[in-house]
Amino acid sequence: MLRDAEILAELGRGGSLRKLRDVRVYGAFIEVGGEKYVNLSSNDYLGLSDSELQKEFFEKVDFDEFLMSNPSSRLMTGNSLDYMILEGEIAQFHGFETALVVGSGFLLNSGVLPAITTNKDLIVCDKFMHASLIDGVRLSSARLERFRHNDIEHLECILQKADAERIIVATESVFSMDGDIAPLREIAALQKKYDFEFYLDEAHAVGVFGRNGCGMSAAVEGLRVDYLVGTMGKAFCSQGGYVACSYQIKELLINKMRTLIYSTALPPISLKWSLFVLEKMGDLQARREHLFELISLMGGESQIIPYIIGFNEDTLAKAKWLQERGFWATAIRQPTVPAGTSRLRFSLSATHSTEQIKELCRLIG
Repeated sequence: MLRDAEILAELGRGGSLRKLRDVRVYGAFIEVGGEKYVNLSSNDYLGLSDSELQKEFFEKVDFDEFLMSNPSSRLMTGNSLDYMILEGEIAQFHGFETALVVGSGFLLNSGVLPAITTNKDLIVCDKFMHASLIDGVRLSSARLERFRHNDIEHLECILQKADAERIIVATESVFSMDGDIAPLREIAALQKKYDFEFYLDEAHAVGVFGRNGCGMSAAVEGLRVDYLVGTMGKAFCSQGGYVACSYQIKELLINKMRTLIYSTALPPISLKWSLFVLEKMGDLQARREHLFELISLMGGESQIIPYIIGFNEDTLAKAKWLQERGFWATAIRQPTVPAGTSRLRFSLSATHSTEQIKELCRLIG
């Protein structure tokens, strides 16, 4: 249609047109168009995509059970002992009664809230919450209020006026585009004053922060998390998303969550690898310590370092400039981030060397 062509042309004029590239990722590097770069755009925070752990894993796999697909939903014939063991280990890892695993973090965030809320409920979320959770709110019948990013006073103002059967406050512990940290201690203090459930997305914290990589919330005294969301698609270098929760919430989700009910189950090999990595989390402290040394070099709060430039065209030009000097950092533009805040999102990994990050710091000044 002509309208579609006009939309694409407008995206191109504004510097927002995206393209899929043929890439090869290995360790700290990425190969694009036959050229090799230091990869600053992967969420493989612990560097498990190219490690001896994979060799160890395949040596232990029983190839009689080595299934590459699971062509059914979990409620049909796609459930398995692998799911049940993994969910039990995730629950123990985070200190919850149970957990539920689905195909991805996006499916998780877009599916939970529509399943548990009604039009009598209120969802209060951070202005910078991930698109997956915003989609979940839109698919629900609950009302939505958004508080200014990490602004506890604004959150409390909303809670003071809130009138709903169920109030759910939602935020991320480590924000995906800014890399900053949610004020979890202050939220714990609000829980003593107001009656609300807490939904915390720890996707970018799991594997990196906390004891054995269990995330940020466990270390916050007095914080009650009702829905702890994590993913296997980042530090775990696997596939899938999960929510740690109560038995009752899990049962409700199994019966009401459309992104679980109508989605194909994960391949058994992915479940086995996720469980293998989870069991190894306690042995990966040296990787975490090196990662935090790199974070310190860049003066960041987390492994996600935003280099805000402003306009789309300038951001694309800076990305190309860095590519010419051997570094690949994807330009993040509107609508992923607000207008006027286009940026390069530097994503640090334990596979990066100190020398590589020092050179990056030198280049960007």
